Amino acid sequence: MQNLNLSQFNVIRTIGVGSFSHVELCFHSPTQKYCVLKCMSKKRVVDLNQLEHVQSEVEILRLVQHPNVVGLFGTFQDSKNVYLALEYISGGEVFSHLRTMQCFDLDVTRFYAAEILLVFQMLQSHNLVYRDLKPENLVFSADGHIKFIDFGFAKKIADRTYTLCGTPEYLAPEIIRGEGASFGSDWWAYGILIYEFLVGQTPFVDENENRMYQKICKGQVYFPSTIDPITKSLLQGLLQVDPSKRLGCTAIGAQEIMNHPWFQGIDWNKVYNHRYQAPLVPIVENEGDSSNFADYSDPSLMMDVIATEDMGDFEGF
Repeated sequence: MQNLNLSQFNVIRTIGVGSFSHVELCFHSPTQKYCVLKCMSKKRVVDLNQLEHVQSEVEILRLVQHPNVVGLFGTFQDSKNVYLALEYISGGEVFSHLRTMQCFDLDVTRFYAAEILLVFQMLQSHNLVYRDLKPENLVFSADGHIKFIDFGFAKKIADRTYTLCGTPEYLAPEIIRGEGASFGSDWWAYGILIYEFLVGQTPFVDENENRMYQKICKGQVYFPSTIDPITKSLLQGLLQVDPSKRLGCTAIGAQEIMNHPWFQGIDWNKVYNHRYQAPLVPIVENEGDSSNFADYSDPSLMMDVIATEDMGDFEGF
């Protein structure tokens, strides 16, 4: 898609709403393709101090090409909004499917954990930390493969980053202790996600956030009887409170996790090339089917006007 502007897009409906953005399913007339427009209010981006995150997300989406990462078709802007034209992934949020099913069985969990692991391996090869792994940021494609859709918190690092961001239930102990986030923090969140897939909730969940942080820093995980010894071994390795002892934090990185017996028998080239049949295939009637996404009332039109002195911050979109 080239020379994009808003008049080329026929908006079908809203499929997501955030604090400074809304996500619209659209039909792009020049290419006759369905796509998504992520519409971000410039004023709200500035007011919420999110400019660096928005710029970083665009840079990363331009950089990374991966079968399990949403494709970026292009960006454009007008006086009020920045727009990201993205691949439409029609299977719905992993979060919604997980809540409907309550939990995933072992084979389903292993399949999707393998796809996620390869994305993290790719990101780390670019010195990128993701920092916001959770079911809400993962979507199923029409053929049942996982796609990462949100890179708002991802960041290129030399060693670690000290900005506090992410979802509380997934924060690694070192982040809570103020020691910063590194690749190991993503592996911790990966362990939390696998646990949530299998059990139906995260291991340290607590309605009191401070108490939850205390639990995370202690790292005492309750394993239900349904968790077999090999799975328990993997999770114990990923959920090590000391990042230097955490699985994936040695010199070989992701390969250490791939070598764990839990993944025995997996052909990683097949995983990357989507040559395995996905275990969960959502019901998708056609290319523009949006039935797998929640209904949102139309967001208030983003008519906020950004101050003239801030306009230069958005050059390059």
